[in-house]
Amino acid sequence: MSSSGIRIRWITTTCFEIVLPNGKVIVLDPWVGREHPMHPGVSMDTGFTVDDFTGADYIFLSHTHFDHIADLMELLDKKQTDPCGGHVFLPALSAKLFSDVYDVPLIHLIPVYPYETLELDDIIVTPLPCRHFGDKGVNVAERPGESRRKALAAGEDPQYHESMEMGSLEEMDLAITVKSCNFRFMVLGGRVYRFQNIYKWAEQFHPDFVIRQVSNGFTPEDYADIIGRFHAPVVFPSHHDLHHLELAQNMSYEAYFGKVNQLLEKRRSSVRVININPCEWYQIGTVCQCV
Repeated sequence: MSSSGIRIRWITTTCFEIVLPNGKVIVLDPWVGREHPMHPGVSMDTGFTVDDFTGADYIFLSHTHFDHIADLMELLDKKQTDPCGGHVFLPALSAKLFSDVYDVPLIHLIPVYPYETLELDDIIVTPLPCRHFGDKGVNVAERPGESRRKALAAGEDPQYHESMEMGSLEEMDLAITVKSCNFRFMVLGGRVYRFQNIYKWAEQFHPDFVIRQVSNGFTPEDYADIIGRFHAPVVFPSHHDLHHLELAQNMSYEAYFGKVNQLLEKRRSSVRVININPCEWYQIGTVCQCV
């Protein structure tokens, strides 16, 4: 198939909005890029606001770092229509601490465990374990005790720092099948896969489309090696803006992803990465086009 009837747009970092063929909306990692009070100066603001989301029928939080979850409550207040709550899925061990820090009513949250396949009305979702540490260019976090001491000395909430630490410790990737058209895609934010069988899992899943995070430590050769192993015709990058990939690799996004595609073509791979524009709609299938 060339088109699945699925539309997608990248907002910022790893925040995506995906509209299914029946109009239901998936939101990944809701942060629209506004500055967070605990992280002054960190902003990827594109002018997009929570009001601009189409909806929020299913919300997936990959982990509990602020740049993946900061706009969740506003999104729930404005866009979620399910009167029974639920539909916010996040790693199980982080759920209660996350609820405490952000004052999220427990009725909204569905803690999930790796490989716990969830059959929902429109989609089948399997959370996959991944690791936040491990890439080249990624700093190793300090010891938890040192982090708490610094937070207390600065008059900051130590629970917030604990939630951030849980975000480093516990993260999930996703494998999603859209029931109406059997379209399969993977959302991959984990670091180098030295500790689990993600590539073997992908061989069995056969994704039609992949969203794969870019670390600022990845050269084009590194990224081509990684995405080539998923064998999906279309790949969207993520997290390359906040990671300042352009500065780290000393080239524009256009040049970087162009180099990745040149390498894939040279290797006779059918995989291609799209240099996506923020807040622009794309229709995805085994090809990708702006809409």
